[in-house]
Parts: sequence; C-alpha cells; structure tokens
Amino acid sequence: RVGFAVNMVVIQLVNANKMTPENRVKTARVIADSVKSALRTVDLAFDYQKGGEEYSIVLPATTREGAKIVLDKLESSIQKKLPKSINADFALTIHTIHEA
Repeated sequence: RVGFAVNMVVIQLVNANKMTPENRVKTARVIADSVKSALRTVDLAFDYQKGGEEYSIVLPATTREGAKIVLDKLESSIQKKLPKSINADFALTIHTIHEA
C-alpha cells in the first residue's frame, strides 16, 4: 500500500573472494563514501551479504529512471575513489520493489 515507486540499487563485489581482507575493507570504505555523497536522507543503504559482498540502497519515491541516475553516480564515484592498486570487479543492478 505504498503510493510511490520504490527501487533498489545493488552493488556486488564480484571478486571479493580473490581479494585480501585489507583490500575488501578499503573497497567497502570507498563504497560507503560514494553512497554517502550520492544519497538523500530518505534513502536507506545497508550491507547485504548473500554469498559475497553485496551492498543495497533502497530508494523510496524513486522511479527506475531515477535509480539509474543514482547507479551511474555511484559507479563513477567508486571508480574515481578506488585506488588503482585494488582490482575490484563490480556488478551494479537495479531492482524494482514497487511501481507507483
């Protein structure tokens, strides 16, 4: 009974099992920093580990197109902030939770 669209961006660190614990922590910090700078106060970000390193961002009152804008911002920010010495392979996806 939600009267607005709700979408979710999922950031999965695909090669987490091939990274050192130190590089996984550094990568998580980069993701957290990128998420913090891209989100509104109503958005919810959390660590969602389901068979790897996954981070989810729930975007209330955001259309799929709006979620794509957030995804693009996050992807660009992560690429800029992640040290070149860390080989991190990401998969970013959008999941529609509710359509308005």
